[in-house]
Amino acid sequence: MGVLLVISCDNEDQNPAPPVNEPDPTGTIVVKINTVGKDDDPDGYNLIVEGSANRQVGPREEITISNKKVGRYSIELSGISNHCTGTGNMVREVNVPANGTATVEFEVDCKAILRDRLAYNKGTASFTEFKFYSSKLDGTDEKIILNKVIFSSQMRISPDGTKIAFSDRMEGTTIQQIFVMDADGENLEMIPFEPNENPAFTSQFLPVWHPDGKKLTFRNAARTVTYDLETGTRTVVQFEPNEVFIVNQVVENGSKFLGTYLTTRPGEPLTQRLATMNLDGSDLRFLKEGPSLLFSGAVQNGNKITYIQREIGPVFVSDIWQMNTDGTEDRKINSSLGFSESEVLNTFTVSPDGSEFIFFVSSGPNSYLAKSKLSSTPQVINFSTSGVRNNPAWSPITRN
Repeated sequence: MGVLLVISCDNEDQNPAPPVNEPDPTGTIVVKINTVGKDDDPDGYNLIVEGSANRQVGPREEITISNKKVGRYSIELSGISNHCTGTGNMVREVNVPANGTATVEFEVDCKAILRDRLAYNKGTASFTEFKFYSSKLDGTDEKIILNKVIFSSQMRISPDGTKIAFSDRMEGTTIQQIFVMDADGENLEMIPFEPNENPAFTSQFLPVWHPDGKKLTFRNAARTVTYDLETGTRTVVQFEPNEVFIVNQVVENGSKFLGTYLTTRPGEPLTQRLATMNLDGSDLRFLKEGPSLLFSGAVQNGNKITYIQREIGPVFVSDIWQMNTDGTEDRKINSSLGFSESEVLNTFTVSPDGSEFIFFVSSGPNSYLAKSKLSSTPQVINFSTSGVRNNPAWSPITRN
């Protein structure tokens, strides 16, 4: 008898081959960053892409992020410096298509800014035809800011480095007014003033920035005026007749004035006192006074006040002094700065960290700018072109 052998294929049907898992579709995100305007943001920006690690990007850069799953993503550009403004919304959303590319573009507009630079007046050897210039701290990369200055005055750089305030004479008159301009000399505007009964006292001069960069304090005849650049509001402090307070700096987080208090009463000699007071004129405190002493340029850095003291006498003496903010430990520091007795220190400016000084120095017929710190040798700043440079101002903004 024969045997019939039947082979079944049921086992193959019951155990099919495992399916092949296709990978999820992906796409690409391209981020384009463009910085326009008069300057860059030197530190770049922080790019935040949802689902990816944050990264630092340059002011002009194109970033490609591959292998992003299909879907919607939030993208943000942050870390923008105060002198720059993003155009439009700095948080965007994009849809990443399968095997495609989603592109997003950011634009940042930056104002001109003085950073790690020195600003000063520059004129001819006869101390005429002054213009405003800036340069790097070593004297290189000199650039003109304003090509006509009638009266050589000291510039004051705003706390954010984007504005400059100064006083200058009105064309054809002896009246001085306060002007504000961008750091590159653009958008020059005059601060409004209120005429006095005596036109000779219309002048406004010696502007000083407040720490918030929104207000200026200056002298208007015998009055101390604070002007709000945003609202146009004027706040006036006025003492008794023949009394004046000249503000050199706004200190203590914007709550006090540091400067010189003058009295010029009839029949009495002019008296000056190094002093502080509240913004409303109250709490007037004298730090130093003396017969025949004149004070100027006082600057507070940390717990020290540095200032110029001039002594009127048979020989005119001008020295740099330094004291604690309460007036103690007052001492002359000319020799500590490395200058000789024959070098006259006229005006000075201080580095943002308070450790270095740049002086306008006169020595016989010569004048120059020199940089120094305590217990060091002064370094004359060498410029590539000739000219008298004075009234230096060190920008408060630094890359460091």
